[in-house]
Amino acid sequence: MQRTRTINTKLRQTVEAQTKIIERCVKRIVELETHIVSIDPTTKIKPFIELETSSLQINLKKMFQNPPPIIDSKRIEKTTDKYFLQNLESKFDKFIEKNQHLLMLYDLIEDLLDIRDAIILQIGRLKRQERFNEMYNL
Repeated sequence: MQRTRTINTKLRQTVEAQTKIIERCVKRIVELETHIVSIDPTTKIKPFIELETSSLQINLKKMFQNPPPIIDSKRIEKTTDKYFLQNLESKFDKFIEKNQHLLMLYDLIEDLLDIRDAIILQIGRLKRQERFNEMYNL
């Protein structure tokens, strides 16, 4: 029993050490890629070979923890729950703000901004509809 605890402790320490090394490596890679892009802004660095053929949702899940859900613009236009959309907009804003540099680096930010903008437009439509209904008591 004691031997198992010792092994588990050593294993946990090894995993923690490896995790720290991986985090430092990823941070350094991001720094180098950012430097490359600052030298030549037309450079397109892709973290995965299949990035161009994969969907946005798959790419975000591969690259980031807890990305916001990707919703089609037609589905956004059909959504009438203003509070759901406001919550979703908040998630997109926080995610984009937190990961702005990486999203720009991997050329994904435009797609996310398009989705967020569609959400903002739909919220505006719903607010105008509410004001119209209040004005004319519908």
